[in-house]
Amino acid sequence: MKKTPYYLLLSLLVIALIGAISYQAFATSVSEASPEIVLLKPEFIAGDTADIDAVATTIQNEAGIAAYFDAQQPIDLLTARSIYRTIETETADYILGSVQVSTYGEDHDMHVYIHKDGYVLAYYDDSEPTSRIFDWYAYTGGNAIPTKLDTLLSSVASTVGTATSEFSYYHFSYPNATHLLMVVETVSDGGWGSFNINLPASYGYFERSWSLAENDDYYFYAGFYLNGTEIQGISSTGFNIVNGTLTASQLGPNTDHLVQVNASDSFYWNESAHIGLALVYEVNE
Repeated sequence: MKKTPYYLLLSLLVIALIGAISYQAFATSVSEASPEIVLLKPEFIAGDTADIDAVATTIQNEAGIAAYFDAQQPIDLLTARSIYRTIETETADYILGSVQVSTYGEDHDMHVYIHKDGYVLAYYDDSEPTSRIFDWYAYTGGNAIPTKLDTLLSSVASTVGTATSEFSYYHFSYPNATHLLMVVETVSDGGWGSFNINLPASYGYFERSWSLAENDDYYFYAGFYLNGTEIQGISSTGFNIVNGTLTASQLGPNTDHLVQVNASDSFYWNESAHIGLALVYEVNE
């Protein structure tokens, strides 16, 4: 079984190049790594200039992984109101509530804050693993790994009438974190896929999370393995996603770790399985 190594310390260019490498592991599969996402504090909520009112306090207390943008223009809250499934708080200045992520069920809804001055922020609760943001419905291969945050904010931007397509990320649970890296392996029509990952000891790690997804018209099994030990399996039909976290002892630094995903053979040859790792860390200058 051929394995492709990924090293967190590589430059963005090298990461992008490695992400294009494919290999054969019983069935054709491709390992991909996204460029590192820089985590930046949203000044309108968590910055030194933020108005620490009730909603800002609520967001800072309950938010985990988040993404946001400034529309650079006022937002009509009456228009924005139409996107919400549930409104939690509403004033003349802002709305905070739950919004559906396209193609996903209600259990994948996100909190969305929209301010009339043009600020928009979406987030999952701090109890959710960062890996929850993998958008497996939208992922079609390659190192451009879509997230549900991007999907949702793109929809919001369109609704409120702004052409914004660039979003900033921040993790409220880990204010000292500077980067997020996402790595994906996909296998189709039975077989195994794998990659190696080595975490440099010079970085500080806040969270190591994973997301396993499987899609099949018929009953089959998908499994996620780390260093030969099964971490999670899914036995079901349709599209299913399970997310979780790894401990520092399971995914420690300065060690080559083998990550594998398995999709059991099917007579119908119409299944696929994905494993994604999301690493939240601090690059020490």
